[in-house]
Amino acid sequence: ALSRSDPDALLLPLLRTLAGMLSPACRLRTSRVYMLLIILLMLSQDGGFVSTAHAVMLPTVPWFKERLLHDISVGSLLVVV
Repeated sequence: ALSRSDPDALLLPLLRTLAGMLSPACRLRTSRVYMLLIILLMLSQDGGFVSTAHAVMLPTVPWFKERLLHDISVGSLLVVV
């Protein structure tokens, strides 16, 4: 129920952690990356979750350093990360 009602509360910490782990400055911990990817894969199998994630818009994503992201949906951020 949480994933459908408030996907940003669930996804943003996961995506931020994953993006930080994949940065060149961070030492890659393979087991943690796999765990996060499996969680995201399981959530993406729920159609209601995906629809809700694409409906929630973020004005900016300051922790994503690869490029500036403005007015992006949580679902699109999931694809970008």
